[in-house]
Amino acid sequence: MKMISVSLCIALTMSLFSFKGEFGNLRDSIDIMLLNSGRIQYFDYKDEHGVSYSVGAVLIDASPETVWGILEDIENLGSVLTHIEYYRIRHGSTDEGKGEILLEGRFAIPDFPAQFTLAMDFDRAGKWRKWHVLTAEEEASFNRRGIGVLPSGGLIKDMAGFEYLEPFEDGKKTVYYYAMNITSTIPMPEFIKNNIHDAVYARQMDMIRDMAESFTENPEEEVIE
Repeated sequence: MKMISVSLCIALTMSLFSFKGEFGNLRDSIDIMLLNSGRIQYFDYKDEHGVSYSVGAVLIDASPETVWGILEDIENLGSVLTHIEYYRIRHGSTDEGKGEILLEGRFAIPDFPAQFTLAMDFDRAGKWRKWHVLTAEEEASFNRRGIGVLPSGGLIKDMAGFEYLEPFEDGKKTVYYYAMNITSTIPMPEFIKNNIHDAVYARQMDMIRDMAESFTENPEEEVIE
């Protein structure tokens, strides 16, 4: 058992050192033993532009392609995730390999009513997507172009985030990173912060992991004698 654990740690370490690109320094905050234990790791992260995020990371026993397929089915996720009342793509399409969509949604988090429209950039090949709440100027710009968007409201003042899928064990597994930076229009009591954390990190990441690990990527063909 100890040998298996050591082997897993070595494999994860090797995959992390090959991790490159915009989110390359995420690996510096990873606790390999914690991920191998099946727990979600939480840490603070500052990107190359100096923006700070709260990040969750979890190891999923499924390929990045499988996990991405679940994340990319945005409107279905809106009907599955317990903290989301709905998701709706207002403009653009995920059918393209890279691009931007406008995503409208509403939180269903106790004591945190909020609706939003996000500008979400994504790259299927790179297995990442990042988003921010539209500013008033961006909303006006889209409306002038005939693209109606829902103004963000409720208690959201600003919100941005990203997701990244890192291959592990030659792509058989995935390290899934979820990051968010959110500020409200009023000071938030600690219990509301805990509600948000439990909903958008713990429950969401557990659900994504469960969905991916229950998906059969290459089912064996039934042999008929």
